[in-house]
Amino acid sequence: MNVDVLIAGYGPAGAAAAICLKQMSPGLRICLTDSGKTAPPVGEGAPPPVRQILQQLGLWDDFLAQGHLEAHRTHAAWGSDHLQANEFLLLGKGSGWTLDRAAFDMLLRDRATGLADEMVSGRLTALKQVE
Repeated sequence: MNVDVLIAGYGPAGAAAAICLKQMSPGLRICLTDSGKTAPPVGEGAPPPVRQILQQLGLWDDFLAQGHLEAHRTHAAWGSDHLQANEFLLLGKGSGWTLDRAAFDMLLRDRATGLADEMVSGRLTALKQVE
């Protein structure tokens, strides 16, 4: 297999990286590898800047079609017993989103796998550069 970029794991970050790389340089040969073993997703919320990111990736309309719910704030207890509010409206960047996390992850994965030149199922344990 001869590729320019290997992305180990194509969860949301790896999938977004693959999509972005193909947009910036369509000629890049990209390989996605994934063990198929995933930890339960953490977080079902996305802050307001997700809109701009998904628009750049060409996924905004598909995201909206999935029916995610607008959220104007989140509450979290990071290292404390007390909930702290994060009011999105006070940021002046619009609302955030409460995600259907499985659908959101699949949206990114489907687009990335459609753009990948190679797919490898398995766990990456070593790399060797061939000259």
